[in-house]
Amino acid sequence: MIVDTLENVDLYKNFHPNLYRGLQLIRDTDFSKYEPGTYKVDGDNLYFMVQEYNTKPINETPEAHKLYADIQYVIDGAELMGYAPLNAAIEEIPSKPGDIYFYKCRFDTVLLSGNRFFVAFPQDIHAPCISPDGSCAKARKIVVKVKL
Repeated sequence: MIVDTLENVDLYKNFHPNLYRGLQLIRDTDFSKYEPGTYKVDGDNLYFMVQEYNTKPINETPEAHKLYADIQYVIDGAELMGYAPLNAAIEEIPSKPGDIYFYKCRFDTVLLSGNRFFVAFPQDIHAPCISPDGSCAKARKIVVKVKL
């Protein structure tokens, strides 16, 4: 897991090349021109989703991915992101097909707003879309999927 700010994107240029490309994409793109949806950058290797949603008081379905890292960046609004190591999972919950696995676990949270981004790797459980104040407020987020 990584939590950092856009000013530090270049510190990650020696990580996985598509991870760095994804961070550059978030830093350098005006996402106000994009409607909600999925946009391919490099086929299934690197793509991003523009999401609009209402935050929720709690996330009862923390998730993880085995094939992809997630870079999550809130461009409008704020959310708490839950996080825990995969080995902290109490139980895996049956999930829909695809690269998403749900878990029951206890997690800590970090605030995503301003220029702060969050990266979840396959060993990281994450619980997105949690309201910082318990209300259900509108938010707009970019999720970059990086195939590892």
